[in-house]
Amino acid sequence: MLAYIYSWIYPEVPTEAPAQVPKKLPKKVCEKDLLNVKLKPVNIVKPTKPVNPFTLQSLSKEQLDNILAVKLKKTNINTRQTYEPRHPVLRELMKLPKN
Repeated sequence: MLAYIYSWIYPEVPTEAPAQVPKKLPKKVCEKDLLNVKLKPVNIVKPTKPVNPFTLQSLSKEQLDNILAVKLKKTNINTRQTYEPRHPVLRELMKLPKN
């Protein structure tokens, strides 16, 4: 049992070399090889609708003023209901006039 646990902690290192060694080494790529490559253009599908990305830097002053002139609707803020303390001493302290 100890030998099994020991084999998990310290696995055996393989001593044999790998069976398949590549016979041909890859050829080094030089600058001429890169210049000889003929690239084909990629067909890019153009969108049917014009794409107008929103960037703050490209907006005019008039457009920015229009954005800032938008008025928001007023919202009603619900007031929280306050409760009196149940403890009689705390209730008395809360009713004392504040200086």
